Amino acid sequence: MVPELSLKPNADARSTDGPNQGLAHSASFWSTASTEIGCSAASIREDRCDGAWAIQPVHFPWRDEEVREMFQKHDNQSIARLHRLGFLGKTSLAQGDLTPLSECWVFAPEDILNNEGASAARALSGQSLKKFACVPFEALIQQSLGLYSPEIKASFWEYEWLNAEICRYFIERRRYAKRRCAKPLANLKKRLEEMDADPLICTVVQNAYESVLEKKIKSPDLVSTLRFITEPLKELLQKPKPARVILQQLELLKRRFAAYCANPHTKWNAPFDTRTTFFDEFQLRGPLALAKALSQTDYSVCRKLESFSFTGGQDLKTIKDRWYGLCSSVKECLDGGVLGTSELFQFAQELCRLHNFLSMTAVNKGVELNAPSAGTMQPFHDLINLAHAFNDSTPGLYAVFEAEKQAKMGDFRLANKVISMCASYRAEILTSAEAWGQSFEQLEPVDAIVPSSSEEDSNRSHSNRSHSKIALHATSQCDVEGSNPQPRDDKMRYHPSAPDMNTQENEHQHWSPNPSLKLLRDIPFSCLSCLGG
Repeated sequence: MVPELSLKPNADARSTDGPNQGLAHSASFWSTASTEIGCSAASIREDRCDGAWAIQPVHFPWRDEEVREMFQKHDNQSIARLHRLGFLGKTSLAQGDLTPLSECWVFAPEDILNNEGASAARALSGQSLKKFACVPFEALIQQSLGLYSPEIKASFWEYEWLNAEICRYFIERRRYAKRRCAKPLANLKKRLEEMDADPLICTVVQNAYESVLEKKIKSPDLVSTLRFITEPLKELLQKPKPARVILQQLELLKRRFAAYCANPHTKWNAPFDTRTTFFDEFQLRGPLALAKALSQTDYSVCRKLESFSFTGGQDLKTIKDRWYGLCSSVKECLDGGVLGTSELFQFAQELCRLHNFLSMTAVNKGVELNAPSAGTMQPFHDLINLAHAFNDSTPGLYAVFEAEKQAKMGDFRLANKVISMCASYRAEILTSAEAWGQSFEQLEPVDAIVPSSSEEDSNRSHSNRSHSKIALHATSQCDVEGSNPQPRDDKMRYHPSAPDMNTQENEHQHWSPNPSLKLLRDIPFSCLSCLGG
């Protein structure tokens, strides 16, 4: 039997009092005046699956209908959620390891009063970023399609509880006058903005600040807050592309989202970048034509360099951003399993043949960040050694990092050499690739942070799919020189022990006819009708 809504907390849960108006339909839930709640003797005894109830009602900013429904269902999921809300003790759960909402944040509201909110801002920002990173990317995809997933709802509950806890401290307990209540929250809000904290925690603090001013609790609009990522995903899903292609792009974006949350330099005020320029062009052009087009664009950028550019300036920044963007894109494609190391080796080999050592080193670094085996990396290392052998005599496009380092120390010899080698760089095969240059001018870095050797991803599978081969055989449509269609060149020119394009490279490599099904399994069937194709 479901009790009337005088729900009582178990002794395991920290009692929480709150004011009125949680969500839209919970006015009756807030009708009881707030008091300091003490647990009765009855609530201290070990509870069973139907819970042990104290005398006073507990106040939470959630719909009473939802709580009633959880009591009625009485299944494992409902019991787990009641436990997280603090209505049931740990002994009610078979799992026993779920955390009540009152323990989801290591935070005390009084911390906001100290150091003008600096310590509270650091604590809340760090915890919020970890929570946001744990939201499954598939749940964000469902949210972009208008499906309110359980994972998103559970995450929102944690933020709504934090909002109610902050408001309760400043409003319900009446510890400070109105003019003194809002100032600490204003300081906290300012600190979070200075830190460029994630949008969810900023929304909660902004909402709490407004609630204190109005003396009325309202729920934060977290759905709108997520639009910085759900709207770009929605636009991607609405594009007239086959489902296979979109699912491959989503595999890439899943890895990008993980890097997005792990990057301390992420700009949260910008929409989530859903562009997959490198992968799209690789599938359309193939590695040989892509290398030519990329080299043409690299040359047009590098030829603008002058000696003083190496001490700073937009031209050098553009080159470095392109390098990091290519490096990140290569790593994403390997992590997502949409390209294999054999295909990328052919791409790097063609860049080396074109003497575009700038982009070649970016490809090699991206492969290295994927942490492959030593045997897989050896052909790439041989390309680097070959590039070093060309340094003294061969015109080409060279990496700018060492030249920049020496120039900032006052030594411009290497910088002038890089400029000279670029000025004498002549590659007849690049002259007709201008039509593709615009696509690569948009190749921006996925991660603003410089890739380091410490970056590793647990997913080390590399796939060589049949549909990738089909796309690469379409290279004949992308002939740079405008002559007859050219067959795909699968020969490894520079290294006799280069990996075979048609064989398995190492024990970590897995070949699958359609690896996009990894993500497909996690998306409800009803979503796929929106993908087309």
